[in-house]
Amino acid sequence: MWRLLKKLTVFFCLLFLFDALLVCLGGEFLPTSVTKPFVRYRRCGGGHLFSRLKEARNVKDVDVLVLGTSHAYRGYDTRIFAQAGYRTFNFGSSIQTALQTELLLERYLDSIRPKRVIFDVNPLIFGNDGSESAADVISNDRIDWRTVEMAVKVNKFKVYNTLLFGIYRQLTGFNSHIEESRVFAHDHYIPGGFVETRLDRNRSPRKRLQPAAYKFSENQLEAFDRILKMLKDRKIPFVLAQAPIAEVLYRSKTNNAYVDSLISAKGRYYNFNGKLQLDYTLDFFDNDHLSQRGVEKFNAALIATLKADGFLAPQNLTVKSNH
Repeated sequence: MWRLLKKLTVFFCLLFLFDALLVCLGGEFLPTSVTKPFVRYRRCGGGHLFSRLKEARNVKDVDVLVLGTSHAYRGYDTRIFAQAGYRTFNFGSSIQTALQTELLLERYLDSIRPKRVIFDVNPLIFGNDGSESAADVISNDRIDWRTVEMAVKVNKFKVYNTLLFGIYRQLTGFNSHIEESRVFAHDHYIPGGFVETRLDRNRSPRKRLQPAAYKFSENQLEAFDRILKMLKDRKIPFVLAQAPIAEVLYRSKTNNAYVDSLISAKGRYYNFNGKLQLDYTLDFFDNDHLSQRGVEKFNAALIATLKADGFLAPQNLTVKSNH
């Protein structure tokens, strides 16, 4: 029996070393199109998380911290908040699920020290396995035991391989001289974490979409609750928001009422779908994201609403002035 266990242990150790060797060599020398199904390491890729994290290390005492998915970093323009008098940092990332939000807050919340938090809650995060966002964070931030813990919670083969390759890159120092361009395809990174798109038209065909329901994972819901507890424990006021998506996409979701009920039970909640006059062609660049024109409309309405409700009342925040 012990001989069998010993052989199995040796076998799995060799298998791990062989996989690690393949991951490191493949990730280093093979094109992304080949390694994508097995390793999702994208340092300085779309979404500009590398630039956002680099900036976050020096951000202190902001009036508003924005959390969430691409709906956050594409939907909350830090320049518009600054014009309204609020210093804002946008900490969104591509399909950032609660497991990755939790990790980022554990690392940066106490140094950023926000006075307020706006958490844009894209309902997709509750049913997403978190693998894309996990790979994004692994690729663009430091790797430590907390990263490993997050990867284990996601528990996907691709994430484990990305973690192995990320550890290899971190130990060798091969990432130390990499810098990210502020312009990537149609996107432009704006200091403060916002990404402005140059696309000003929605090219998605305007047609009825197949009905589908948002899904929910207990793992993600528990992480979401831990995030809110983290904010409450630090006495940081927060609101939960849903940036608008194209009406055809929103109406295709069959359980929007349940989503609203679930999120509103967690805290003050604003769903802006159906609340604004948005043009399908001009105010979105795809069905899931606002164009810059749409962002300006949404942000103006959001700031006005939060001011009216006292969340962004000048007497509660340190209002910045250009004068």
